Amino acid sequence: MKTANKRRSFQAVMMAVMMIVCVMLTTMRAHAEDETEVIDSEENVVVDFKYDLIQLIKGKLIFQARDFETNRIDIYDNKFDLALEMSNANIDILEKGIKVYNNEQEIFLDNTGKVITK
Repeated sequence: MKTANKRRSFQAVMMAVMMIVCVMLTTMRAHAEDETEVIDSEENVVVDFKYDLIQLIKGKLIFQARDFETNRIDIYDNKFDLALEMSNANIDILEKGIKVYNNEQEIFLDNTGKVITK
């Protein structure tokens, strides 16, 4: 039991460190049009965000971005590359990744956001 708790604590610390590194390497920049983007230290746009919600998926190195008006979700991997786009999507968090699905398809991604099945 102690080993499992230590492993979970280590994973939580590593996730916090990864988030700090991501924030240090990128910056959010807001525009007058209420659009936000992620830029690197040289002000190159890494990800252009035009969403209502952007969040890290708990326990994963994957970000989800949602547009509520169109009911679309975009999944970005640990390198801020677009991994997946889907409308009317749901997300299930799994031990070794996530499942993103709707009535028409189901796609699995690993813990870093790499698509492993379509």
